[in-house]
Amino acid sequence: MSRSDFQSNPSSALNRRRLLQIAACAGAAAALSGCERNSSEAMTGSIKPNGVFEASSLTGADWTFHQEGETERLPAVVPGSTYTDLLRNGKLPDPYYRENMDKVQWVAEKNWFYERTFHISDEMLTRKHLRLQCDGLDTLATVWVNGHHIGDADNMFRQWSFNIKPFVHRGNNTLRIKFSTLEPTVRKLSASYKARYGINLTDPRCWIRKAPYMWGWDWCRPMLTQGIWRDIRIESFDAKITDVGVHQHHRPDGSVRLSVHTSAIGAPADSKLVVTVSLGGRTVTTGIGRIQGGSSIVDLTITQPELWWPNGMGAHPLYRVTVELNQANFVLHSHSCRVGLRTAEVLPPKDGVAMHIKINGIPVFAKGADWIPADNLPTRVTPEILRYYMKTAADCNFNFIRLWGGGYYEQDELFDLCDELGIMLQFEFKFANDTYPVNDKTWMDNLHVELEQQIRRCRNHPSIVIWSGNNEIRRFKGYYHLFGDVIGGEVHRLVPGAFYEVGSGAAGSGDIHAWWVWHGKAPFNWFRSFNGFVTEFGIQSFPAPQTVDTYTDAADRESIHSPVMRYHERDGSGHGIGIIMHYTHMYFGRSPDNFDDTLLLTQLDQSYGIRFAVEHWRRDMPRSMAAAIWQFNDCWPAPTWAMIDYDRRWKTVQYQSRHFFAPIIVTGIPDRKNKTAPLHVTSDLQKDASGVLQWLVTDLDGNQLLSGHRDIHIPARTSLNAHTLDLTHEAEKLGENNILIWPTVIINGQIVAQNTLFFPRPLELKLPRPQISHTIRGAGRQYHITLTSDKPALWCFLRLKKARGQFSDNFFHLCPGREMHIYLTLDEPLSPTDITDELSIGSVYDLAPDMRQA
Repeated sequence: MSRSDFQSNPSSALNRRRLLQIAACAGAAAALSGCERNSSEAMTGSIKPNGVFEASSLTGADWTFHQEGETERLPAVVPGSTYTDLLRNGKLPDPYYRENMDKVQWVAEKNWFYERTFHISDEMLTRKHLRLQCDGLDTLATVWVNGHHIGDADNMFRQWSFNIKPFVHRGNNTLRIKFSTLEPTVRKLSASYKARYGINLTDPRCWIRKAPYMWGWDWCRPMLTQGIWRDIRIESFDAKITDVGVHQHHRPDGSVRLSVHTSAIGAPADSKLVVTVSLGGRTVTTGIGRIQGGSSIVDLTITQPELWWPNGMGAHPLYRVTVELNQANFVLHSHSCRVGLRTAEVLPPKDGVAMHIKINGIPVFAKGADWIPADNLPTRVTPEILRYYMKTAADCNFNFIRLWGGGYYEQDELFDLCDELGIMLQFEFKFANDTYPVNDKTWMDNLHVELEQQIRRCRNHPSIVIWSGNNEIRRFKGYYHLFGDVIGGEVHRLVPGAFYEVGSGAAGSGDIHAWWVWHGKAPFNWFRSFNGFVTEFGIQSFPAPQTVDTYTDAADRESIHSPVMRYHERDGSGHGIGIIMHYTHMYFGRSPDNFDDTLLLTQLDQSYGIRFAVEHWRRDMPRSMAAAIWQFNDCWPAPTWAMIDYDRRWKTVQYQSRHFFAPIIVTGIPDRKNKTAPLHVTSDLQKDASGVLQWLVTDLDGNQLLSGHRDIHIPARTSLNAHTLDLTHEAEKLGENNILIWPTVIINGQIVAQNTLFFPRPLELKLPRPQISHTIRGAGRQYHITLTSDKPALWCFLRLKKARGQFSDNFFHLCPGREMHIYLTLDEPLSPTDITDELSIGSVYDLAPDMRQA
């Protein structure tokens, strides 16, 4: 490796800490989680003590790697990549710090070799099949065993299996894999295609089956990884189950027939399949079948099924289906997966009702966000990180996540978690914003294998309710053949009865991407002119100040427009920071002089706009039946549309999602012209409810102007105008800009929904300074904070100086005379004295100069 190719490490303590985290994450990624596997890994994990199937893992730290043409060998960890291994060895600067992304692009322009030895036993050699199984090679790879070329790979999304039996011997053997740079292959394929068909396809994304975002997107810079990015192992066997698909047939009498489709190779003629279905460790039903022509179907009936429901609608029971290939009561191989019993329909828009999902015959308003890869370096995304995100989603009342088409097919743990938590998924095949070479037979043959492998891997997950061909691809010649006939045909063949759409955001489909706000710079009121099944809409904001600290130095933080701050903003217009501030100034006025406060003010603006939209669409149902926010997460630290920033700190909108996605919400549209405030109550509950709607109307000083209540009936899955306040007298006396409305819904004595409404934009509220008082109780990692205020404290927030922790709520509206109870869980324990020094409390009054009373 030439010294000139490597950049020295940044010297700051901050970046030394980040590099240690990088190394730790990469090592952790090699470990398996506690989640259930439902893929080929599940098949290799079920090894009997004296069975004929054996899997020897080749993951871990027994690898070396080097750059082609250089002699220096460095240790590597698999799964991983050239980037994670170079970082671990101190050969690269933190790519996310300042403008370092430009300094690491050279890595993808080189060829790299990964090598290790592996052991083959006499017993392994006696078996019929001895294969190198690679679940993920990224991306152009050539493989040698003991110097023999055994095969090539050219698709990041495929599993690759190579016969190594003719090339290995007892004892230690060598494995060598070369990963080649992409550009020469792209040039060659593009030129050949143009010569043959006269079509000029030069974008590398269309030629190389690799995660499209790795070439950069409007929220990240390019980072073209290379390496062994998923499990790799040696499999030796005589017989093996290769696939299990569980098809459900829900009968009118409530029972469910399961058709268990099993494929196997090498099954002896006298073998049988034993299928067992269990729930919570209790056997529910069993069946026996035989493999004929490499496949088998075993039908079983569950007479009293426990149904799987989305989050907020019921429980999410998962039945375990275990299939054993048995010969003379000896298990040759077994496979286990989990299924949730449910029906899933997606209905097109009709008669004023939007496209919508039905689970078990019940319409569902889809509430959630769009998922992008959680890191530019995928192998740093551990099962623990995925659990954090999915648990956060469920806790904030999400029931839906769209797996965006420009990333990669997610690991099994994510699907398992969504099954467990009741989060419905829109599964997008990995095509985004491009034209593809549908005339190229080699490319199409490669794709067919990818599709079959990924559909078989994922099809048993009850969380997948929508299969989608692509993200926002405009029609081109061959569009419907690729996304309709080919991909749609594979889905319908392998998942009978599943709903498939050719693409999300496609005109006329009912699946809508709403971007006049942000890209069209329309005001937030535009959201109220729009309805449907909305799976993309968003507003950008900056990350948390502590996150910005990780990728900047002090000079970079002198202005949000500094070169480094602009470098991390990737909006395709080139004016992303300007658009952020355009909306912030429109709704909250001038930004404060303080850098950190400016970052927070942009988050308030983002949350205000998103809440504005979601509340409208929930009021609007069934004309609107989905609100999926772009985007849930980040893959590197930057100003983006994310709800949670790269360092997994919640933005304001994530806190508020717990409220605007709650099962019951109270909202309103104060009418300046008529001086009225209609109060709407929206319910996602499956049963009717009765409660009390209360309202308090105050001026900006907190003086009571009006109060009242009424009993209300709340029908299941509906939105209704529960009461309209006539505020003519109050508005004529004080002006609409001096009125705050505080509605609350109470059921069985418990507050289930509350809100704060006002007539004008936030900017037009001229607020007095609130005096916020608080008390702190607790010790160690757990604290209880009680807040009160003498005047309305809008967007009241709590923050920690250096410590890290999670507040139960934040950026809330604090009404005079009411207490707010906040619970803080710290990552590391602090004394009561230390937490008092760490904690600061403020409100929008401190962030928005133009909202202060003169």
